[in-house]
Amino acid sequence: MELFIKKSLIFLLIFSIFLSSFPYNIAYSSSNNKTNITTTTDLIQNLINYLQKIISSLKKEKKELLKAQVYMPLGGNEWYVAPNGTSTGDGTINNPWDLQTALNHPPQVQPGDIIWVRGGVYEGPFTCKLQGTEEKPIIVRAYPGERVILQVYSEDPLYQRKRPTLGDGVLNIISPCSYVWFWGFEIKNHGIKTRWTDVTGSHPGDGVTDGLYIISPNNKIINFVVHNAMGNGMGVWRPAQTTEVYGNLVFNNGWKAPDRGHGHSFYTQNEIGTKYYIDNIAVNSFSYTLHAYGSSRAFLKNFYFEGNVFANGWALMGGLTSCPVENITFKKNFFWNASVSLGYKGKKVTKDLVFEENYIKGELGVAHWQQIRFRKNKVIFSRGFTVVIGPSSTEYWDFDENQYYWLD
Repeated sequence: MELFIKKSLIFLLIFSIFLSSFPYNIAYSSSNNKTNITTTTDLIQNLINYLQKIISSLKKEKKELLKAQVYMPLGGNEWYVAPNGTSTGDGTINNPWDLQTALNHPPQVQPGDIIWVRGGVYEGPFTCKLQGTEEKPIIVRAYPGERVILQVYSEDPLYQRKRPTLGDGVLNIISPCSYVWFWGFEIKNHGIKTRWTDVTGSHPGDGVTDGLYIISPNNKIINFVVHNAMGNGMGVWRPAQTTEVYGNLVFNNGWKAPDRGHGHSFYTQNEIGTKYYIDNIAVNSFSYTLHAYGSSRAFLKNFYFEGNVFANGWALMGGLTSCPVENITFKKNFFWNASVSLGYKGKKVTKDLVFEENYIKGELGVAHWQQIRFRKNKVIFSRGFTVVIGPSSTEYWDFDENQYYWLD
């Protein structure tokens, strides 16, 4: 976590250099602190101090949540995949499998094993059918020190023939894949001629490809770099319960259409179990960096976000009036040049939110929560702040120990 925060600090300072070139006047308000901030330099230093405090507090905390533990289970066998591997290989380092053969769960692979993927380029798409157990997950990991790239050329007819029956990603994690840790891959589209389509709407045709398409439960996505996908960076859907997304960099995903930009860094929904998003960086999508958006059939229940950076885009947690939204937690996240919407149109079913120790620079809207704990946040308004107290059944709202800044 400390290393991630330091990287985030460098990332945010890049934006700060741009910010510092403008003569902003800054107004500051807090019910618990009378310090005045009057210059952009002070604002940047305040950001640095805030991140350093988080680093210090993290050193002292002993978290009980799993949060995508990145230890290596011991005792399993080791198998190998290589760009020149074959379906007739035996999975040894000298006779490796091709990637899809390894993902098909050869009978030799048992829970607790690790599949090492050697460096190189792998032309997809790929579909995983591996099955580990909760006590003995199967790990599919890039070989240490080697760069593994999974890619598709979405305009190539070969890609259209290889697409799985169910799945729209470069890497498709669908049933029966479960208790598998995917670790350290780069995922992208390549050979893209344009990011523009004349077709409006979210489903313009087969050229749109997510980086990851996940509809199977109990898996982990660790330390991926996902970029230039023609669809979403990661689609983590309702059936993918108890999924953990940890330490990923997701950027430049999506496409442009006449109606608007499409494609999000993370598009996610959930009902059963908790989805964890920990220490990710999402930036410069064509639409939302975080799009947690639901309906009567696509719930938004049981989410935990901590230590993430969402930059240069919208971030939404909410859905239509019929969408159940409950048990949502955001802690120590960074929203930079972002429009953050907590709640959407769920006037009767948007239930409980914890939003603590987050840092926002941009715009904030909070709407329709029955219960909310909004505490110890730092908010720099560059556009606006809207709070809608409804619905009439509001039970508990706690806005305390927050600090607010306005860029005039």
